[in-house]
Amino acid sequence: MRQRVGRFTIDLPEEQIEEYFATARVRYNIMLRRNEGMLPPWTVDVAFSKYRFCNVFREDDRVTRFIKNSIREPMRESPHVLTAMVASRFFNREETLLRLVKAGFFPRWNSQEACEVLKDVRPVTGVAYMVKTPTGLDKLHGVCAVVDMSVKPGLEIMTRITPGQTTLQEVWEKVRMLPFLGDFLAYEIVTDLRHTAWLDQAPDIFTWAVPGPGAVKGLAWLAHKDFEAIRYGTQQTRDAALEAMQKLLIYSTVDSLWPRKWPRWEMREVEHWLCEHAKWVRVRYLGQRMKRRFTV
Repeated sequence: MRQRVGRFTIDLPEEQIEEYFATARVRYNIMLRRNEGMLPPWTVDVAFSKYRFCNVFREDDRVTRFIKNSIREPMRESPHVLTAMVASRFFNREETLLRLVKAGFFPRWNSQEACEVLKDVRPVTGVAYMVKTPTGLDKLHGVCAVVDMSVKPGLEIMTRITPGQTTLQEVWEKVRMLPFLGDFLAYEIVTDLRHTAWLDQAPDIFTWAVPGPGAVKGLAWLAHKDFEAIRYGTQQTRDAALEAMQKLLIYSTVDSLWPRKWPRWEMREVEHWLCEHAKWVRVRYLGQRMKRRFTV
């Protein structure tokens, strides 16, 4: 299929689409076999056996499951849920968040008390991604400061949401302007809000996602077998990437590519698996190593 945007074309060959979904099926089957109590190995795929990959559905990842059950669901109708998700994704570590939950910091947030509760936690934040905090503060006090900065503007954002009408993109555009968030963390937080009463009926769940640098590299490999073939950061690239992702979502409804008995993909899964598939390609075809090894 071909899409012309500006001066370049994104071409996703059928065999590359098939491999993209094949790796997703392998990863999903690993999760199913593990959940069923089967003993490893759960796959013969060398990359998945050796290194750590995220689940196909972000909702199945360990930290997200904890956030969902302990914080997000109890607060799904509260306007304070955005601030709670800022804290959750900046800390992004189950042990840290468990202490805050037990101490009653959701929905009641108190930065000074939170720092006291977490003063002996090491590490205080997760390792999945780096977070930026105010200069001159250690990580704990920096994250608490960022959460404080989100409280008032976060409430303003939430009170302007009309469930069923306000889009994920509209909320993302506002959340990304909160101090120290930016595109990536704003997208993580909006993805959490998508599963609350505020945005679970957003009209663009199946049409919009943020094509970040990892997703664009994934598309570049599918189209050209070259991670650098598509330049990231231009509006033309974002438009072309979004259109390609929408078409991949349509392919996810093909039973041979993604069985109908399994959960349905949304645009978040398309974007997310482009990043994970790119990691698989680096191991499988380019012989590269990943930082995080798989452990049972």
